[in-house]
Amino acid sequence: MPVENHYDVVMIFNVLVLQRLYNVSDDQTEYQAKNRCSFCRFLGLTPSDRIPDAKTIWLFREQLVEHALMKALFLDFNEQINRQGYQEQQGKIVDASFVAVPRQRNNKQENKQIKKGEIPARFNENPHVGSRKNTDARWAKKNDEVHFGYKNHTSADNDHKLIRDYKVTSSEVHDSRGFEKIPAENTSKDVWADGAYRSEAHESSLENKGYRSYAHKKAAETNRCPSETKRRTSENQTSGWKLNMSSGQ
Repeated sequence: MPVENHYDVVMIFNVLVLQRLYNVSDDQTEYQAKNRCSFCRFLGLTPSDRIPDAKTIWLFREQLVEHALMKALFLDFNEQINRQGYQEQQGKIVDASFVAVPRQRNNKQENKQIKKGEIPARFNENPHVGSRKNTDARWAKKNDEVHFGYKNHTSADNDHKLIRDYKVTSSEVHDSRGFEKIPAENTSKDVWADGAYRSEAHESSLENKGYRSYAHKKAAETNRCPSETKRRTSENQTSGWKLNMSSGQ
């Protein structure tokens, strides 16, 4: 993979880790790496060392995507933390979160083409326009809020709260699609999720695979929430299932 040869690739990858943990832009990441002692220590740098600038950070991330290395690095990271004793335990936590991208300003005809999987001619004819367009992102509405972008479906272990697997889709894909793939390496067969994941089909599928579902139940408007549902909800919250899982692409 072509990379700026005067930077250590592991160090730049660690820059991306910090960027994702603190959810900051490329420019802000460069600034923090230069001025924040904790960032310097994590990267093994001193304030006098050369720090990757925002453009280098962006280029390295794009190269990882271009060479399809993101998932491979993620799985390698999981193997390393397992060897350090952080094996998956106490069940799975399944969740999904929106990943927003800049909203597009297209005309109706262009939007119809994009929905069909076509690239509007204007995007190809003008490279400056095409480079700013995101034709894979989609619109979605949840709880009266409108989102544009993607959705990150994640599975974490209930003991260490570390994300162990993920799948990125466009934002209109329902949260429940995260139930389609639940790795079985965990020491427990418990599965935790919110009410969006609960359905007869999912409950039956989990039971057939030997899992114990702790997905929340939604009480009817005219009925009180059953005591068993309240107990499960309390257990979910106590076990820390409400994680901020907006991991990146």
